[in-house]
Amino acid sequence: MQWRQNWRKWGIHFDLPRLVKELEALEKKTENPEFWNDQKSAQVVLKEQKLIKIKVDHFNELAEALDDIMVMLE
Repeated sequence: MQWRQNWRKWGIHFDLPRLVKELEALEKKTENPEFWNDQKSAQVVLKEQKLIKIKVDHFNELAEALDDIMVMLE
């Protein structure tokens, strides 16, 4: 859809590519067996990972809904 190409013009407060990269980095961090040795640090990382995943998932849900609306309006 056309809007997906232009959504970045709407502002820089939601940087999806950056969030996806952060999420991937955090997931990679959790794959390290030594990551789990420090439970407090692991909890902080997992919480951050969860919050980023929620943001990305919400964006994707809204994007899909907007695509559906655009199709209905055609």
